[in-house]
Amino acid sequence: MADSQELDIELVLDRIAGQLGDELRMHVRAFARAYAAGTPLPPAPDLAGRASTAAVARRALAFPTLRLRAVALLRLVAPIVIERDAGVAAARAAEPTWAGLRALSAARDAVARARFKRPAIEVLHLLAGVRAASEPTLDIPAPIAGWTETDHVLDDRAIDDAWSYLAELSSASPALEILRSDLVRPRFFVEQHGSSGIAVVPKTIDTPAKRFAVLHELGHALMNLTSSYAWPRAIDEAGASYVARLMEVPELIPGRWFSPLAAAARARRLQLARVLDTVERTIQDPQDPPFPRPPWALWHDPGAQAAYIEAESICDEIWTTLGPPRAGLRIADDLAVRAVGLDNDEMF
Repeated sequence: MADSQELDIELVLDRIAGQLGDELRMHVRAFARAYAAGTPLPPAPDLAGRASTAAVARRALAFPTLRLRAVALLRLVAPIVIERDAGVAAARAAEPTWAGLRALSAARDAVARARFKRPAIEVLHLLAGVRAASEPTLDIPAPIAGWTETDHVLDDRAIDDAWSYLAELSSASPALEILRSDLVRPRFFVEQHGSSGIAVVPKTIDTPAKRFAVLHELGHALMNLTSSYAWPRAIDEAGASYVARLMEVPELIPGRWFSPLAAAARARRLQLARVLDTVERTIQDPQDPPFPRPPWALWHDPGAQAAYIEAESICDEIWTTLGPPRAGLRIADDLAVRAVGLDNDEMF
């Protein structure tokens, strides 16, 4: 039987979930539309960025029956708590130089150590499902000729047909709203896990790189709309990669998605992630990084590179053991087992 402290924490978690639920859905819809239009993005709900919300989640970690809920809440609020800090916001608003990134990294660490007793990158990696560092490297791969050049244009039905195909394989009928915009990169927004979401895609899809980006976001949609799990980022990215690999094999998915360049481009992306992860893990090292300026990802999306590396390793394994998508294969079910195992690890 649960003790009174556990019951008290559970009641607070229930109250936070109730308050955040509708606010987050409205926020996601507004955020997705602003993102697609290229207009200023709305801030996250206030409750999601409060240190007190993160503190409740940390306390809930101590109780096995509340652990998965606590981790899911931390996965949402910890990055917001870090990025909303005044010192972090000021450093992030500065000119993106390497000295500026070192200052930004230090500011993030200060908040993370105060709130979570660990450096920011370690907090983000733990929540993302990353448990080990990859082999460090600064070897930048050469571009793939033709990857970003026009080869053919997908017709207007291609995305709908691809999504219908993926949903049918999963024996599901989740609601996916599609917004078209050439102002921003493709991106998926989960409005309600297991139910509805919004995908922002290009108006014209005319290069292999764009086809990959769209399929990758459809993979995120499949993961998040066929499961109610609040995925660790590495697991979510593994599912997206699994779907995007459909473009590496002819005739696996309806439409002209295939590209003979896709496998080489995937290898290049993985190598770039390793380089960026190496830089990010050693940012305070005085050694000069191999880029003239900090890439956008290191400035605005800390911790993501290690998640991409881990995701490709997971995807290699499931593609080998389960094969490509087929009728009745719910990839989210297999990945959920991995996610639960990660989220039950000791964390904070």
